[in-house]
Amino acid sequence: MNNNNNRFIHFLKLFFSARVFIFIVLGAAVIFLTFFTHNNALEIRISGIASVFIGIGVNNFTAHETRQRDMEQRKYRSCTLLKTLALAENKIIQTKKEIEQGLYNKSLISIDEAEKLIVLNKHLVHEYSAAIKD
Repeated sequence: MNNNNNRFIHFLKLFFSARVFIFIVLGAAVIFLTFFTHNNALEIRISGIASVFIGIGVNNFTAHETRQRDMEQRKYRSCTLLKTLALAENKIIQTKKEIEQGLYNKSLISIDEAEKLIVLNKHLVHEYSAAIKD
């Protein structure tokens, strides 16, 4: 129930922001001008103008939501990249210890794992930069 309240409050804040509310109210006000005319062609023109204003308000509303979703995706990708870099760092530290102990066969396996993590990180960076360009 609390989550629904938060969503409703978020909707209200976004709806009553100036970029959204002004255009929607302006469009609704222009629609009311159709009550003062009896000419069908003029009513259609007035309705068209009103729909443009309402459309701008709705577009501003959805643009905010899209921007917020994009920010969440960037944050998730950054966290994933940092976690895989930390794993690679731990593998390199582990490999250093194994070499110091003379465990060369085990250290070769650790080097291979670290190399795979580095390749994965390169792939994630390329994917992340391609997503930013889009």
